[in-house]
Amino acid sequence: MAQRLKRRFALGLLLLFTPLAGTIAEWNDYSGRAEAKEVIIKVANSMAVSDSVMNNSKQEFSDLPPTGYEEERESLFPSKSRNLGFSHFTWGAEFGSSIDCTANNMSTFDVDALIGYKNSFLQLLGFGAGLHRSIYDGTNYVPIYAVIRTDFRKAPSPCFLHVQGGYSFNTFKDSPTFGDISAAAGLGVNLHTSRVARSYLILGGGFRYFNQRHRTQISLNRRFVIIAKLSFGVNF
Repeated sequence: MAQRLKRRFALGLLLLFTPLAGTIAEWNDYSGRAEAKEVIIKVANSMAVSDSVMNNSKQEFSDLPPTGYEEERESLFPSKSRNLGFSHFTWGAEFGSSIDCTANNMSTFDVDALIGYKNSFLQLLGFGAGLHRSIYDGTNYVPIYAVIRTDFRKAPSPCFLHVQGGYSFNTFKDSPTFGDISAAAGLGVNLHTSRVARSYLILGGGFRYFNQRHRTQISLNRRFVIIAKLSFGVNF
């Protein structure tokens, strides 16, 4: 690109000064108003061509982005999307597992989706929903919850606190669907952060609460099932 601009600039100078040199000779050789008028027209035309070349070169150079600049967008339609550096909207997905620490065969594979608000202090303030499927018998837990993540500072930090709480719709084998309270908290570590996305790991723990009627339906002898959680996620 730089070489092409140099060639165009040299061409403009050539077009500018060559007619001027010829004009001086022609002015001395020709006499009369008609000859002088013709020479002036030639000079004007050559200068117009030179100005056009220079203007085109300047326009192409001004259209180039600054060195090291990379425009990054948050959607599949970049022309209608704001740069992530100015966006407070965030969404993401998580994949992981919950391990039953009470030996009641309630360990699950987990998939969650999250959406909410972010700023320099909050990584996420919003809602999530998931599908947690039992490793043992095909039982499904569908939690819907509020979630907050923060590192308690405005400057970038490698770690953050994760807290969530909500209601889980549970479908056990040979039992009607019912719901109970669930909650979790943990410590997150950012693996990679850019203006486009953030990837992270969360290690934490939580519980699933079952009331008396639901414990009777599934033959559970305790009110709380304690779980350990490990999740990998990406936020945009």
